[in-house]
Amino acid sequence: MKLKEICRSVEERTGERCTPAMINNYERVGLIPPPPRTKGGTRIFSEEYARLISRIVELKSRYLRLEAVKEILEREDALKSGRQDVPDGGFPAKAERKAEGRRAEIVDAAILSFSQKGYHETKISDIAERIGCGVGTIYNYFPGKKNLLLAAVDGIIDIVLEKMDRINEIEDNPIARIRKKGLAFLGNYNQIKDIMFILEGEAVGEDADFSSKAATLIAKYTGAMIEDLDDAIHKGLIRDIDSKAASYELFGMILMMGYLISQDNRYSPETLVDNIADALLNGILIKE
Repeated sequence: MKLKEICRSVEERTGERCTPAMINNYERVGLIPPPPRTKGGTRIFSEEYARLISRIVELKSRYLRLEAVKEILEREDALKSGRQDVPDGGFPAKAERKAEGRRAEIVDAAILSFSQKGYHETKISDIAERIGCGVGTIYNYFPGKKNLLLAAVDGIIDIVLEKMDRINEIEDNPIARIRKKGLAFLGNYNQIKDIMFILEGEAVGEDADFSSKAATLIAKYTGAMIEDLDDAIHKGLIRDIDSKAASYELFGMILMMGYLISQDNRYSPETLVDNIADALLNGILIKE
């Protein structure tokens, strides 16, 4: 495979972006050995390269620094070849679990710090102090604060989606699911609101990466709402409406409810979700 071909192959395998510049960098820093070349100088990548680069891309998608990726690959290579000089930590699975555990700990601390102090006011040293490690440990996993924020957003998205998945498993009624998902979102509002403001440019200015993450967060939540509304339409519980438009209306109202709760402790999430159900859903419910 030539360079562009292996990029396509890796993207198909992992579902993650892979560019020639990324592969060039992996070769430069020693994550992959130099591939053989044709007489004309064109690099030719074998299937083994495709597997190795896919593994690197997978590990990098977890926001691990290249140093951490290299350590995991070395452990895996040592085990595969049957060598006895496996670095401390033993098996690569154990090493990877340890790295993932530390990474998750850093992300959790970052979410708390960003939510409490804001993006600009938070320093890497604040996050390190929160979990009792050195600043260098943070940089072993994340190149900078921006990467840490992006990982924090992914963490919040995962939390909300996990709760939504559990709701889908235990609740058959789509109207009840919508209510419970609204409550789940409000339960994480204090974390979400500050990061949403950052992503929308309130704190960090124009940035395509942050805008993309904001769009992802909104799409994940509204997508779940669209499925529930379509299910409710199919079951004859509500009128045939534009479920996409309604999902964004619900999302916007829930955001404003979260703001109200944060400003006035007389209101509870349950009360406000019931109010929005009365205001919006009763207008589209099919009357018996």
